[in-house]
Amino acid sequence: MREQQQVAVVAGVGPGNGAALVRRFAEAGYAIAMLARSRDSLDPLEREIEDAHGYECDVTSPDRVTQTFSAVRAELGHVDVLLYNGGSGVFADVESITPEQFEGSWRVNAYGGRCSVRRR
Repeated sequence: MREQQQVAVVAGVGPGNGAALVRRFAEAGYAIAMLARSRDSLDPLEREIEDAHGYECDVTSPDRVTQTFSAVRAELGHVDVLLYNGGSGVFADVESITPEQFEGSWRVNAYGGRCSVRRR
């Protein structure tokens, strides 16, 4: 565990905004916990950035979020900053979107953020 380095969690790391947030906070001296549904986005950033640590985490699962934040605290320390960048979208109008599609997007965009904040 690191004594003085602040810890930032970026939930929703992909090749765009998530990766940019990781780089920005790493430049500022933070240890970064990167959360993504799969290792595909995490592995390249772990190789690129010394203080970036990847965690597979589906933010729509409260149990998985709790497990992940417990691991982050054990490995990196107290979380100082949480950046919620999780996002999902279905590009359909109200007449053609299915209830399952709507719920899936809602779980990532709204419920996932609530789980992440609540479980810190």
